[in-house]
Amino acid sequence: MIRIGLLGIGGRMGQALLKAVLECPEAVLSGGVARPGSPDVGRALMALDGTPL
Repeated sequence: MIRIGLLGIGGRMGQALLKAVLECPEAVLSGGVARPGSPDVGRALMALDGTPL
């Protein structure tokens, strides 16, 4: 299992990478970072891709 952390997870590229990680059976999302002041700070990672919590 490959553990992956994403920087800039709230941006366009971060969202695309999040989707790719979630679709890859060999990978697991272990964390994500958003810039200070981003509306995504404090949100659950799975909420960022629209997955129900």
